[in-house]
Amino acid sequence: MGPPGAEEEALRSPVVQDVLSRDPARVVGAAWTVLGTRDPAVLTPVLTALPAIESATAGLRLGGAPAPDAGHLASALERARTLGRGECLCTCYPGDSCYEPEPEREQARGHVRVEGTATDERQRVDDGVCVCTACGRGYQVEHGGGHHPGWRWTPLG
Repeated sequence: MGPPGAEEEALRSPVVQDVLSRDPARVVGAAWTVLGTRDPAVLTPVLTALPAIESATAGLRLGGAPAPDAGHLASALERARTLGRGECLCTCYPGDSCYEPEPEREQARGHVRVEGTATDERQRVDDGVCVCTACGRGYQVEHGGGHHPGWRWTPLG
């Protein structure tokens, strides 16, 4: 998957070590680290170590309510795969029910620009309009309510 020694180097990554620990708190913390970054220095070791990670976490009970933490780990691993495919990480936003980032948080991280709002007749709150800072792709972002509030990202155009 990479140059000689790449897997050994990836296995020394703190995020990878946390996932391989099988300690639910460390695994979930590592998943959230991956979900919150676009840094290849964090994501590439996860991508390189995917076979070891998948083996180590198979059947691991991570808990979590109302959204199972196993879903957060799956989303984090998909984020690494997305990097490996050479796709912009913003393509992970739509359709991911386990990681629905708040637009303002993504803007604070430098991942998107919140550029305005769009009227949503179905809700009391207007949707946000965001643009990815890496590729320029636009999204309409619907705020969901309820016990597990989240944001549904829909590509524009």
